[in-house]
Amino acid sequence: MSMKGLQRFMVGRSGSDQLSVFLIIASLVLSWTGRITGVTIVVTAGYVLLGLAIFRILSRNVAKRRSENYLLLKWVEPWKKRLNLTGRQIKEYKTHRYYECSGCGKKLRIPRKKGGGKIKITCPACRSQIIRKIY
Repeated sequence: MSMKGLQRFMVGRSGSDQLSVFLIIASLVLSWTGRITGVTIVVTAGYVLLGLAIFRILSRNVAKRRSENYLLLKWVEPWKKRLNLTGRQIKEYKTHRYYECSGCGKKLRIPRKKGGGKIKITCPACRSQIIRKIY
């Protein structure tokens, strides 16, 4: 099948999205894990996920596939934000400190060694003030 033929075949189909890619990666991990451990149910689960991913990619019900993908993204977003914040805290460990607002729970980023022993921090979201020791 030529590239033009494949393009014509995929017209009106949903194609790959984040959920399909996630399903393919999960199927590969399950299949390899099942093969290494010798547990056939895990291998079967991997093949079922692969079949589901192919079904989603070739499906013509684009609206339904889009809503399924949206649910995945909605579920993943808080985890992604938390992971990004943790990575940022690790990168900026030497230059900034992070404190949590006692009023609203928002993370506040403060430069290190600013001022003397204590600093008064005002939360931009809820305007509550926190007094913290600076290192």
